[in-house]
Amino acid sequence: MTVAVILLLSTQINKQLKTATTSSLSFTLSLSFSPSLFSPSFGCLFVRTGGLILSSSKQQNKKEGDKIRMNVLVSGGSGYLGQFLIERLLTLNKEINAVHYTCSSESSKLPESVHEQHKRRLVCHVCDFETGAGVEECVEKASKGEYLEGNKNLKLVVNCTALSQPKQCEENEEKARKINAPTHLCEALMRKYGKGSEERVPFLVHMSTDQVFCGSYSNTREDDAREKAFEPINAYGRSKKYAESYLLENYDKNALVILRSSVITGPQPPYRRVDRPLFLDFIAKTCPPNTRGQSAEGEEKEEVKDENAVEFWTDEFRNPVSRIDLTEAIVYCFEIFVGLRRKRDVSAFLFEEGGGSSDSTPIYHAGGPERLSRYDMVTIFCNTMRASKKRAKPAEKSKTTSSSAAAVVKTPADISMDSTKFMTVLRNGVQLKSFQEQVLDSTTVYLSAVLGKTR
Repeated sequence: MTVAVILLLSTQINKQLKTATTSSLSFTLSLSFSPSLFSPSFGCLFVRTGGLILSSSKQQNKKEGDKIRMNVLVSGGSGYLGQFLIERLLTLNKEINAVHYTCSSESSKLPESVHEQHKRRLVCHVCDFETGAGVEECVEKASKGEYLEGNKNLKLVVNCTALSQPKQCEENEEKARKINAPTHLCEALMRKYGKGSEERVPFLVHMSTDQVFCGSYSNTREDDAREKAFEPINAYGRSKKYAESYLLENYDKNALVILRSSVITGPQPPYRRVDRPLFLDFIAKTCPPNTRGQSAEGEEKEEVKDENAVEFWTDEFRNPVSRIDLTEAIVYCFEIFVGLRRKRDVSAFLFEEGGGSSDSTPIYHAGGPERLSRYDMVTIFCNTMRASKKRAKPAEKSKTTSSSAAAVVKTPADISMDSTKFMTVLRNGVQLKSFQEQVLDSTTVYLSAVLGKTR
């Protein structure tokens, strides 16, 4: 069947090539090798057969404003994942009119140089997600655009806003609940696009966490039925679990994806440093990479005393995931939703292909492919970066009596996840990056920040 379609397409294309003038057709070579795909993308037909993309020059000859179609909103866009996502969305020049994002204060905005570079395509909104101040206005403005007709052009919303420091959540659980559950955002979207609206609600991606699990089981699935598997043991986990329940009850499930993320790895974000420590940065500072070509063993002659060593738990397990895998999955979902990729319909894509039914919940475990302890991560980092582990001390959190273990916040022991559904559906079958690949993705930044050198 596929061969027949390709042959038919080839014949049609050859006929067009013989009769077309340079003013009627233009051709662009693509390095992507995807299956034959017809994408009637807002009036422009793209035909992918092998690596050839055929598009009408009518599309290309339009004014810049005519080619741009929709707006997107990244809530918490000045945070870690938010910045990477904004960077990726800004590359979609033909599909996206403007990328709107929120931040908590004027001081946390992306640098003015970034705004100047992208001019009207990058718009900031200061919002308070605890009280809801500014959220309604943000949704209203993000639904409009200079090149767009009408006022309901917002097609994608990604919620990365969170009070993510577990200690802060313990100190004020009510505040954590209000910020981490996007009630104000959901209500504003439903008022704008909900019942009686001619436009369907924007596609909403909500970032959740693996800390919604109790920590007693490994490789937890989305529909895991084991007793108390989904009973979080800290305030942060409880606030995120509440957020999931709220969205499933109040938002359109056919326009919703909830991603339960594990530790997100990558370099410092592209626009401004985040004010929270990154785990790989912490490892790099503890075990500095070797840049002089010497062996790790020969690098440090003086042994580090136990009292100066940093403990890394051997009995806490997670699935570190690459920022690249997350951003690409979100973009892929968005393309399905707005029709840039051909699927039967969104609900079939989100549910049936994910191994569930229309009654299932659109929740995906967005973890990496490996179940690793914190000490496992140190070992892989050191082996990859030729770094010494002398300052890293393996320890069992469940047995230690050190002050570092007697933390204010309870942390679940094993919150590893089965991410098969995520890889199959949202990553389109693309293999998730290993932890070693995640380390290499961040190498340049580590060498620059930790050692004052670049590579």
